[in-house]
Amino acid sequence: LRELKDSAVYCVSNVSSSLFSGFTTIIIGLTLSNTHIAFWSLALTTIVAVQSLYTPIANSLYPHMLNSRDFGFARKLALFAVPALAIGTAAYCLLAEQIMHVLGGNEYLGAAHVMRMLAPLLPISFYVMLIGWPVLGAMGRVRTLTLTTLVSGVFSVISMLTLYLSGMLTLDIICIVRCGMEVVLLFTRVVALRGVLGL
Repeated sequence: LRELKDSAVYCVSNVSSSLFSGFTTIIIGLTLSNTHIAFWSLALTTIVAVQSLYTPIANSLYPHMLNSRDFGFARKLALFAVPALAIGTAAYCLLAEQIMHVLGGNEYLGAAHVMRMLAPLLPISFYVMLIGWPVLGAMGRVRTLTLTTLVSGVFSVISMLTLYLSGMLTLDIICIVRCGMEVVLLFTRVVALRGVLGL
């Protein structure tokens, strides 16, 4: 039972983000036109594609941090990533039309605007990933990590539901809420990390 209880924390941490994303998808389906749904889906696909490049970093960093507790290395990585993230995000915005033309053709060029609205996710989600499992997870703060995910997810659900019920939900606002969710996630993880380090 103790093993199941400990494993449940990991399960909640991994499943909750998928549940919140699923809720967002339902709200979008109820609110937007088919064209805007297609724009959102394709733009989000490009975000996920870039974020998948972060996965090998997290996968290799986590066991290193778990074994060595070299958290100074994570700090250096966070600093060294700044120029790469800035250049990559700028290129992502500048090439938005070309990317959409390749992925969907001229009919999807309107999704370039959605790409630019979602562009802040690229640098923010890198640091969300970095502070997550490679740092807080390696410190054994899985419950804290799960709590940050739940807080940001609840923020997203409440925001989306409130805006939907008030009739104020548009594609641009959905992009803002999605970026806001990532900001909340980063903020809560930074606060948690500072608390662990006693800062």
